[in-house]
Amino acid sequence: ERGIQALSKVADALSSLEMDNIRVIGTYTLRAAGNSKKFVKRAAEVFPYPIEIVPGTEEARLIYQGVASTHSSTGKRIVIDIGGGSTEFAAGLGFDTKLLRSLHMGSVSFTEAYFSDGSISNKAYKKAFTAAKQELELIEDKYNNFNSEHFIGCSGTIRNLSVIASNDDAG
Repeated sequence: ERGIQALSKVADALSSLEMDNIRVIGTYTLRAAGNSKKFVKRAAEVFPYPIEIVPGTEEARLIYQGVASTHSSTGKRIVIDIGGGSTEFAAGLGFDTKLLRSLHMGSVSFTEAYFSDGSISNKAYKKAFTAAKQELELIEDKYNNFNSEHFIGCSGTIRNLSVIASNDDAG
């Protein structure tokens, strides 16, 4: 219901734009949800724009394109977006992507799987670390061999980690 209410508000905000200039995508949450078809059907009642549920590689490509459009770095870059349920990796040069991958590890999914009681025990941390390492092994060689000049993180999770690291440095 919260999602439907949010889409209703967004529809009002988008109403002045041409329909051809709008692309609405569903990412990991809708890919993973058992009721995604029901949600999209219900959304159509309040939201006149089609919702396209994209695969993880397309999500990674779009994230990369957004960064390439707003970031001034030149040369090879790797872009990482840690979401709630998945983490996207994209490597490229300029606007051309060379590697795209979406892994089933995110800040919310890992919190629920390994720290659901709200505490970070040594045992739970080791399990989460091992699970993340296993996921990253799927892409490690290709991304290491890409020889990127720039690593760019884009997401609320990365922004929050940056704030935490800055506060730790300050004392």
